[in-house]
Amino acid sequence: MGTTQAFTYCRICEPLCGLEATVRDGGLLQIRPDRRHPLSKGFACPKGIAMTEVQNDPDRVVHPLRRRADGSGFDRVSWDEALDDIAGRLNAIRRRHGGEAIGWYFGNPATFSYSHPLWMNGFMAALGSPHFYSAGSQDTNNRFAASALLYGSPVLVPIPDLKRTDLLLMLGANPHVSHGSLITAPRVKDDLAAIVRRGGRVIVGDPRRTETARAYEHLPVLPDGDAWLLLSLLNVLFDEELEDRDACARQATGVRTLRRLAAAFPPEETASRSGVPAPTARALARDLAAAERAVVYGRTGTCLGRYGTLTAFLIDAVTLVTGNLDRPGGGIFGGSPIRVDEILRLSGLATYGRTRSRVGGYPDVLGTFPAGVMAEEITTPGPGRLRALLVSAGNPVSSLPGSAAVDAALDELDLLVCIDLYVTDTGRKADYVLPATTFLEREDFPLPFLQNHLTRTSRGPSPSSRRAARPARNGRSSTTSRGGCGSASARSVRNGSRTASASARRRAAWSTRCCAPDRTATGTGCGAAASACANSANARTASSSPTTTAPGRCGAGSCTRTGACTSPRRRSSPRSNGSPPRPPRRPSSRCA
Repeated sequence: MGTTQAFTYCRICEPLCGLEATVRDGGLLQIRPDRRHPLSKGFACPKGIAMTEVQNDPDRVVHPLRRRADGSGFDRVSWDEALDDIAGRLNAIRRRHGGEAIGWYFGNPATFSYSHPLWMNGFMAALGSPHFYSAGSQDTNNRFAASALLYGSPVLVPIPDLKRTDLLLMLGANPHVSHGSLITAPRVKDDLAAIVRRGGRVIVGDPRRTETARAYEHLPVLPDGDAWLLLSLLNVLFDEELEDRDACARQATGVRTLRRLAAAFPPEETASRSGVPAPTARALARDLAAAERAVVYGRTGTCLGRYGTLTAFLIDAVTLVTGNLDRPGGGIFGGSPIRVDEILRLSGLATYGRTRSRVGGYPDVLGTFPAGVMAEEITTPGPGRLRALLVSAGNPVSSLPGSAAVDAALDELDLLVCIDLYVTDTGRKADYVLPATTFLEREDFPLPFLQNHLTRTSRGPSPSSRRAARPARNGRSSTTSRGGCGSASARSVRNGSRTASASARRRAAWSTRCCAPDRTATGTGCGAAASACANSANARTASSSPTTTAPGRCGAGSCTRTGACTSPRRRSSPRSNGSPPRPPRRPSSRCA
């Protein structure tokens, strides 16, 4: 076959950087950044480049392994032996206890494959089992819960328009290390630096002076203090009449209720809980209101406290009240060439609170329950008890809160099957460990990430990935590893133009969805919703899901669309404090 070059994309984290793989006779020789990729433009972090070592690692699982009866280790078996025995044992459990006795846990890498979630959901639907768990309950499900409450769909998440914003308030994120989350921006360091170069500001709210905070303005915030800070910002915006009244009237209902709730949280009262002095909070609120284009962005750090869902709600509330929601330079909704949110809605997968967990009564998020209750679901007697578990691309023994309880609970299962690249701590307790393909060994498509790409002008063919390397030896299970690249234009359309999603046109129901820390929730309440992602009372100690190293293949280009973004002039309003009215914002320019 000789030596060939294959162009692919990395699936280790969300930037999905373009890669160029050198392949000889079906084997991988090396990986380097793809200089012609329209978004990453020759950038790739060491994790993606090091995928060569994972692909060729002699310790990688490449054949089915069956645990010995005495638990002393594993023996290699054929695929037919493994699948026949697993199917027979699953059917026996199903006949005796019903399909609801079988569950599935999947880690982050599974989401980076388009095919694995589709078949996994089909498998669980055929069983009729509610026992579906994911690593998302450790780091992002409360963001999805907030979106479901605000916009009617859990997958409609505003992304910060880094390329056009003048003021970015970033909470609980460290993109200099993580490269960004819930946003696909391969050159995020360059995007942040460009904000400052054009005269803007980047403010990093974090308890720790992170790598990103050291590069920009650091705003120390106490752990779990983000909600208090955001409430104080809303208090100042309303009290000093700095809100964008046109945006509030046009895009939301229940603003009066939000104003009333925020009135109880002046910066002087919240400073001891947020860690932000009152003068600093007041100045920040005024700066957000005065900036022509501003946005608040929060990630994993904001999701791990007691008020994760409320914090996600308040992030969007501040962005809206300052007139920056669904507006260029603010928080925008990405446009995808494939309507992922509509596909999920029509297939019944875009859910929040449709079902409740047997233990704890927690609402589902995207059909999954908090993984923190999984151990109790195994050990609690009664109908629907979890008796068999499949784990793909995850290591719950190490990554879930209460790891000792999880470790002990797995011993009570009638069957445990792991699908992974390696024998993990969870895999050592499994009856079977099945090999998975790396993303270099399969075709792929960045389905879950199409609407998260931040780009304005790049054009190219539809992003897809052909297999770059042969599956390792006898590997044939089409699961774990990461996927996604390409670029759908991140755009926002206002004033009657078509939005990125029909659901995004729904007015945000602020009135019955808001509650505050240590206050009584109204309606369903974000505070109550936060329990969906807390996993346990010790949710703050939850560690993120382990990284199963694996990159992949992006089509030679990216798929983008362009559209006109229009935004009405902001009406200036007199201020009760006697200061002059704010000048109206300039109309937004054409957005592509």
